[in-house]
Amino acid sequence: MRGPIRGTLFESEVHESGVELSANQFCHLAIEAEMAINVGENGIIKSIFPVIELHNFVFRAPQKSLPEVLANNSLEKGIVLSKNNWQTSVKVYSETSVLSLEINRSETDSGAMWPMGNGPQSSLDWLENHLGDHDLKLKTGGIILGGRARRLHKVQSGDRIKVKINGKIAVQCTIAPRTN
Repeated sequence: MRGPIRGTLFESEVHESGVELSANQFCHLAIEAEMAINVGENGIIKSIFPVIELHNFVFRAPQKSLPEVLANNSLEKGIVLSKNNWQTSVKVYSETSVLSLEINRSETDSGAMWPMGNGPQSSLDWLENHLGDHDLKLKTGGIILGGRARRLHKVQSGDRIKVKINGKIAVQCTIAPRTN
């Protein structure tokens, strides 16, 4: 499947780093490490920061397809972030910085922080152009996920998840057991 794609997150789906998420909130929870952008006035980048992106990993058709991903809100179900970073972090990471995902003390994914050349600005420009095609605009204070061309990682009750930049923990969460 080729993207990029767009989905919508709701305020109730934003969680603070260190949270214990209930497995009952999700349907086949899958995650990925991703960089995000806090949009300032006039579409300027206010801050960039890492997140754990949360997905309901559900496909109903016999074969996975881009139309189904889009119909399911890009599988979006939330993010985990450090609220201190998203509001004030203007950290500029080097082009060689590595974003990695660790599940239960095992690194399961790592790579470049941004999917396109020119870093966060490319992701923001793509979204701004896409929204403009639909007579929509970026919202000041909005959080934009920059996108990554990585696979989703299924997680389950009891898993401990950490996203790191250059080996240093940036955001983390755990998945609590399901309740009946």
